[in-house]
Amino acid sequence: MPNNFNTAMGFILSLLPIVGCANNQAAETTLNGGWENYKFGMTPDQVRTVPGVSWLPLFTSNFGEKISLLTSRTPINRYGIDFGQTRLTFSADLKLTGIALTYAVGGKSPDDCEKEFRTLLPALEHRYGVFKPALPENDLHLPSASPIVWRDVLPSKSQYSSDTVQSFGAIGTISGAEAKHMIGAGYVDVRMIANNGQRENCGLTVSVQEK
Repeated sequence: MPNNFNTAMGFILSLLPIVGCANNQAAETTLNGGWENYKFGMTPDQVRTVPGVSWLPLFTSNFGEKISLLTSRTPINRYGIDFGQTRLTFSADLKLTGIALTYAVGGKSPDDCEKEFRTLLPALEHRYGVFKPALPENDLHLPSASPIVWRDVLPSKSQYSSDTVQSFGAIGTISGAEAKHMIGAGYVDVRMIANNGQRENCGLTVSVQEK
């Protein structure tokens, strides 16, 4: 798989709202301060002391609200998926506010990508509780998009919102899916973006957001 696709899809996914991931444990009622060993409020230097992950240099964006990002050099496996990158978001005062795992692969159809999404969602439900659709049913959030539909993931109790956006040239039709679980002031979200153009691509993001 070409590295330029990983980079491009990873960048697109990094611009999505930062939202969660987890291990197979009993459902939680709080975010427990972050995700695994990455706790909200940590600085980039403190993050780098956590063993097991190597990080690229800190990137800071000054477009609109100032945020900084740390992106991992090494993949991690959760729920049977090799997430290519871990992305950590920091506030203007360099405090950790969001953790996201991103998965991007070429040569996978939107239908196959959605199957992976549907496998991932029950695993997250097991850890955090029931997920709900992120977008209103029948909503038309983009002029060229289909109406939002809600889909079940039986036998789990979670649902997700799904839609398609038509005709982006060589990109083809873009399919999207998203579900969210609110926990206090924060939330956990799982999202899919896939396309069926000249080259089929699949992207998944699971993340944890402080608030």
